[in-house]
Amino acid sequence: MSFRARAALGLAFVIAGCHATETTSGSSSTGGTTGATASTTSAGSTSGASSNASSGSSSASATSTSGSSTGTSSSSGSSSGSTSTTSGTSGSTGAVACSPTCTAATGLCGPLLECTPDNTCVGPLGVTIDSPPDIPDCATDAGSTRPAFSDGPPLTWGDDGGTRYACVHIPDAGGEQLPLVVFLHGSHGGADDLYDYTSLRSKSDSYPLSGDGGPVGFAIASLQGRNLHWEGQNPAGTHFDHLYRDLGSPSGNPDIRSVDRLIETLAATGKVDPARIYVTGWSNGAFFAQEYAAARFTTATPGLDGPPSRIAAAAPYAGADPFAAPDDAALASCAANPYPQTDVPIFAIHRDCDALVPCDAAQLAAPDGGTIAPPGYAVETWLATLGTTMGDAAVQDEIVDGSGVTVSACASSCGEILGGLNHLHWPDGVADRGGHDHEPEMLDFLRAHPHP
Repeated sequence: MSFRARAALGLAFVIAGCHATETTSGSSSTGGTTGATASTTSAGSTSGASSNASSGSSSASATSTSGSSTGTSSSSGSSSGSTSTTSGTSGSTGAVACSPTCTAATGLCGPLLECTPDNTCVGPLGVTIDSPPDIPDCATDAGSTRPAFSDGPPLTWGDDGGTRYACVHIPDAGGEQLPLVVFLHGSHGGADDLYDYTSLRSKSDSYPLSGDGGPVGFAIASLQGRNLHWEGQNPAGTHFDHLYRDLGSPSGNPDIRSVDRLIETLAATGKVDPARIYVTGWSNGAFFAQEYAAARFTTATPGLDGPPSRIAAAAPYAGADPFAAPDDAALASCAANPYPQTDVPIFAIHRDCDALVPCDAAQLAAPDGGTIAPPGYAVETWLATLGTTMGDAAVQDEIVDGSGVTVSACASSCGEILGGLNHLHWPDGVADRGGHDHEPEMLDFLRAHPHP
């Protein structure tokens, strides 16, 4: 699908998709429907970059690794003690393959199941999804107005019977180690969003993320999500699973495990500064990025594919509480109890008006704005929880309006269309046409917070 068509689909989803969930899935409380209700079949992700030529970057040296021992870690094995935590989809239907559905320690009792022919998903606008997402091109889409990049075939590895992909670019630093930024896309997006909707790839060759005296540039990696059933209003499709909070190392959550694998594989090249491994994300990717950062700030990755590694800091956009329960009264016990403690530095940037991840509790409850978002999605409420309940003193809050101007408070009124558009605009001043690029602030915060 072209860049313009995808943008149109995204806006249509904002306006109609969330409301349509009740009729397309049969219930607004679960993504675990097994019956196909639409005639359109999708291969998954709507990413559509058209070029796949190699850029000649050093990322090619890490391509096509497989068979790691992480691929066999399908049970949680952590102190969380959840029950029946299989992530396989063979013979399973619905959103999860375990019971009881919730635990206070891990949220869902097991990983969200993938969309398969035997366990189909209902995606945005009623589209039936029964296969994995498209393989990312790791290139700028031909219809995009952003600078053209092509980073060659994605890094590829096997995990739990499936294949995972990540777009990777590592600039030539003359033998010096560079910081690493892991980008996690939003729901119904893909790894190519790094190229089509952000300016991070443009900055990766020249931004001084290492600080004074260090090499210029940073490595960047964009992980492809999976087509998943979902619990809540958000339709099934390409997501990162932050609802199954197995934060152990190794983890039984395939997405946590894949970020672990990605970081360790790149760290094993010797080209990554172990004190400067960062994570950013957008929307669903921002929820997952904050959960992952909280998990891996103190507890290192398991070291199965490279040196054990830790996250130094996170800079999410439009993300809120990953430890809250899904928006279904029957799943209230999925909320974390107690919430974990963390000291991970987080720079949280978000819009003053956002219909999908509202700015504050008032906007979440307002009839003209945030009602399509579930509890736990109010950013200011989440940041207060971070600073008090979770004890994180290293949180910075940046609120910007629809044109990217920094403001001091959330908007008192936020309509669904305006709030939906704001959510779709990454804060680099391009899509919102305001010209205010906040990526340097995000990167400056990361640079100021190497891992202690």
